Amino acid sequence: SQSEHVLSLLFITLTTLVAMLLFSVVATTITHAFFARLLPPRTLPKLDFKDGIPSDARTLVVIPTLLGDTDDVTTMLRQIELHYLSNPDPQLRFALLTDDIDTTARPRQQQENPLLERAVQGIDALNEKHGSAGHGPFHLLHRSPRWNRGEERFMGWERKRGKLLELNRLLRGDTQTSYARHVGDPGGLLDIRFVITLDSDTELPTGSAHRLVGLLAHPLNRAVFRDD
Repeated sequence: SQSEHVLSLLFITLTTLVAMLLFSVVATTITHAFFARLLPPRTLPKLDFKDGIPSDARTLVVIPTLLGDTDDVTTMLRQIELHYLSNPDPQLRFALLTDDIDTTARPRQQQENPLLERAVQGIDALNEKHGSAGHGPFHLLHRSPRWNRGEERFMGWERKRGKLLELNRLLRGDTQTSYARHVGDPGGLLDIRFVITLDSDTELPTGSAHRLVGLLAHPLNRAVFRDD
């Protein structure tokens, strides 16, 4: 009958989809195992910075994040302080790179944004707690949202990727980025050579920043740029 024919086709379709899924998982596992054996991990050379990072390797540790709610702000402030406590060094700086959440309504002025003001107060408090003479290791860099025609809403340009691209431009002296507010020592972001980017839930264990910077700073690991 027609109903039996339809059920048969449905069964065949579902069976085919399940088989394709299983085959895909197996194929992916085999491919990963093949390349893991073909390209085994190797130890990269590192400089030993366990006694301190030199001034010519000053590094900024950043967490790109959204100002979603009060708990988000509190969590990010606690997280960035933990990174500092686990990796204290005069040549390390720590920054929150923040955007407002996407919205179809016209954005509020920065002074009318309670979440931003809470983050600002938190960074000021951390610098007061861990800094001296008006200088501290913590920074907040907040971007103004822009209208995105494709998404039909106000949002941070290119979201997380855009934060990092504009940060690199800012550190190189570009004054035309969408970063509209900087909280922290104005001179603290000068001469930054390396940037370590962490997700909001990523830990930075004790001493790991020094090892990462030692890896980045080693002459054999430096990027080589060609003009052609």
